[in-house]
Amino acid sequence: MNVFTVPMKLLTAVVLDEVTDTVKKELLRLGVLDFIQVSRLAPEQAARLSVQKQQEEPGTYTNLRSRVETLFMQAGMPTPSSEKLNPDTMQPLEVGKAKALVDKVVGDLSTIREQQKQLSQSRIRVDELLRYVTEEKLQYLDIRIGQVGKGNDALIRSRLANQAFVLIQPATWKDFVLLTLKRDRQQVSPLVETLQWMENPDGGLQRVALPFLQAELEQQMENLGKANAEIKERITLRIKEDMESLETLWCDLRLHELLGEIAQNFSHTRNTTIFSGWVPQSESSALESVIRAAADGACVIEWTDAKYLPREEVPVAVEDIPLLRPFQKLVDNYSIPEYGTINPTPFVAISYLVMFGLMFADAGQGLVILLLGLLGLKHSQRNPQLKPKM
Repeated sequence: MNVFTVPMKLLTAVVLDEVTDTVKKELLRLGVLDFIQVSRLAPEQAARLSVQKQQEEPGTYTNLRSRVETLFMQAGMPTPSSEKLNPDTMQPLEVGKAKALVDKVVGDLSTIREQQKQLSQSRIRVDELLRYVTEEKLQYLDIRIGQVGKGNDALIRSRLANQAFVLIQPATWKDFVLLTLKRDRQQVSPLVETLQWMENPDGGLQRVALPFLQAELEQQMENLGKANAEIKERITLRIKEDMESLETLWCDLRLHELLGEIAQNFSHTRNTTIFSGWVPQSESSALESVIRAAADGACVIEWTDAKYLPREEVPVAVEDIPLLRPFQKLVDNYSIPEYGTINPTPFVAISYLVMFGLMFADAGQGLVILLLGLLGLKHSQRNPQLKPKM
C-alpha cells in the first residue's frame, strides 16, 4: 500500500484530424486522462489554435438523458451502470428521433397520469367524508333520506358527479341515503330539487344511516386504493415496453455527452488535433500505446514529469483501497492532500476506529452497530437505487 499520492505525468499529443474521433473513443474507453486546456501550457500560441464546434449544444444530450433517467425512476428501475457504456457499440445519434421516442412515452404517461389525478381527487373527497362520518361530526355533513320523484339513482349520480357525495339504498330500505358536505349545500340543493326529492320526515334515521354510510365509504376507499395501484402498474408497464430502447438511448446519450466533454479540451490547427492532460505514471505506457494504435502511428507524443511544473497545478490521485473508501470520503470532506505528500486516509482510518473504540467501549453497542451495518448492506443489495455512488 502506497501512503503517498499517485505519481503523475503530463501528456501532450498531436494527431491528424482524420483520426480524432477514433482517438476520442479510445481515450474514453481507457478513462485515465485528466484533460487540461492546451492554451494553458502555451498561452503565446493560443491565438493560433481553435476549438471545434460541436454539432449539438452541450446541454442537449444532458437534458435528454435526464428525461430518460426520470422515466427509469418512475418505473422503479435503476439507471444503467457505466459498465454498459461501450464506445464500440455507440450508434450515430439523431436527436430528433431520440426526442420523439421520449416524447411518445411521456405523452402516453400523461394520459395515465390524468386518470391518476382524477382518482386522487376522488380519494380526497371520500377520505374527508369518511373522516367526518367516523368521528360523527354531523355539523359538517348533510344527510338526506328520501326518494326521488323524477329519475333514478344513476341520474342522481350523474348530476352530482362534480361534488363529494355518497348515495346508497340499504337492502331493507325504500329510501335513498344521500350524503354530501354542508359547505356544498348551495350547489347540491338545486340539483336535488330538480329531481323532485321527497325527504323522509323521520329525523332519527340519520343516525341509523351512519353505519351504512361508513361501510360504503370504506369500500370506496379500498376500491380507489386498488385502482391507484393498477394505474401505477400501468405506468411501470408502459415504460418497460420501451425499456430496451430507452437503455440504448441512455447509453448513446451518455457516450456522446462524454465525447463532447473530451472534444472541448481538444485544440485544432489546420490539419491536426492537439490535446493534453495528466495521467498516473503507471498508466502512461498503456495510454501511449492506445493513442499510437488509434492514430496508426501518425502522431507526436511528449511526456513531462510533474516535478517540472508547479505542485499546485498537478492533480491529486490516491491509491484506491476498497476497505478504506468510507474513510477516504471523510478525508475528502475536509481537504485533498497536496501532490507528492502523504495520503492521510490510512492514518485517519486507524485513528477513527481507535477513537470510537474508546468512546463505545461497551461490546454490546459495538455489536448493535455491526448488526445495523450488515442489515444496511443487505438492504442496499436488494435495492440497487439506494447504493451510494462512489
